[in-house]
Parts: sequence; structure tokens; C-alpha cells
Amino acid sequence: MKLIQKSLYLLFFWSSLAHSSEVSIAVISGGSKSHYEVQTQPYLDQQIKVCGHCTLTNLTPYDSQGNFVKDLVAQQIIEAGQKHQILFLNWNDGVTPENKPIVEALSAQDKLIIVGFGGVAEGNNITLPLNRTVLGQAGTVILIGEMTKRQILAPGSHFGPEFLTAIKASDQARGNAGLSVFPFVVQLGKQFKQREPSSWREHFTKTKVSSRKLWPEIFDFFKMR
Repeated sequence: MKLIQKSLYLLFFWSSLAHSSEVSIAVISGGSKSHYEVQTQPYLDQQIKVCGHCTLTNLTPYDSQGNFVKDLVAQQIIEAGQKHQILFLNWNDGVTPENKPIVEALSAQDKLIIVGFGGVAEGNNITLPLNRTVLGQAGTVILIGEMTKRQILAPGSHFGPEFLTAIKASDQARGNAGLSVFPFVVQLGKQFKQREPSSWREHFTKTKVSSRKLWPEIFDFFKMR
């Protein structure tokens, strides 16, 4: 009975979204709550203004002290799939037995559009091929990196052919790894209703191939107005 009720709820939810002009974007961002509120949220709030029909919700899990709780990320991804249309994942890590549930939660999302920052190695950790990272193994994440003004990946970036593209950080986003990806998310939100959700990934892949660029720019993927 509970399974039937859940299926009916999801059917009603996605049917309601299909007939609504609103596009709901969720965010999961590594780091503390205070870092999000001081460093991340002001930038996201400024960027989202260009999408009048977009809403933004922070689903990052924190403990009572405001620390990022990695063990709850899988649960929050499942919630994003039930209540939102786009998920911006500003976090990545090497695959371990402990974070395998996150890979599974990501892999199970068949309607949620997930855009993820490829990530950088933190501390003394080594850079990894993307297929050895959580987001790279999921197979459902649109992976985007951050590049320098010299059009190379930022120092310490994870790497691999799984990248859709890489984006230069704006002056406002510089120094906050991953925020350079958010303008792509905003453009997706602005034009989300122009395609079926299931067709966006195919569109992005075809666009990259036809562009013949190593790092296609945002305007290559979207009709910019």
C-alpha cells in the first residue's frame, strides 16, 4: 500500500510540474552551513535572478553544528528526485565503500536532471580520473569542470572524457571551486520547458560533438537571449 501511495504521489508531482511554468532547482554543496550562507548563497541568489520562474532550495545535509554530513547525501538526492527538477551538485569525491550509496542514489534518478562539478582534490589527496569518482561512476550526472584563463582545467581538478565541458570562473565566483558551473544550471532552468527532461542529456552530447571544441561554451548549448 505504501509503495502504491508513493507511486501515486510521484505521478501527481511530476504531472503538476509538467503543467507549471516554475522550475525547481535543488543544491547540494560540500562544506559547512556557514560557508554556504556566506560564500555560496549570495552568488547563487545573484545568478538565479535572471531566471524569473526558477526557485532555489538548499538540500545540503548538516549536523547540529552546521557541518556537512556526507552520510546523508544519498537521502537528499532521493528527496531532490521526488520534489525538484534540477539538482546542482557542488561536491565530488573518490568512490569508497562508504559513499557507494550516493552512487546508487544518483544512478536511480531517471527524471531529475543532475549537473555536477567535477571536483578538485582536497588537501593531500591526489587528482582522480572521473570514472573513479562518485559523480563520474553514476552515469546520470552532467559533469562540468572549471578552467583557468589559459583554458586548461584548474589545478587539482579531477579529469577525464566524461566532462561535458569546463567553464571559466567569473570574478565573483573565483576562489570558490564549483560555482563557475552554476550559470550553466541557470540557463538550463531558463530553457528547461523547451525540451522533454529526458532529451536534455542527448542534446548536450550532440552539441558537444557538433561544436568540435574541447570546451564548448554555455552559449553553444543554449539559445542565449
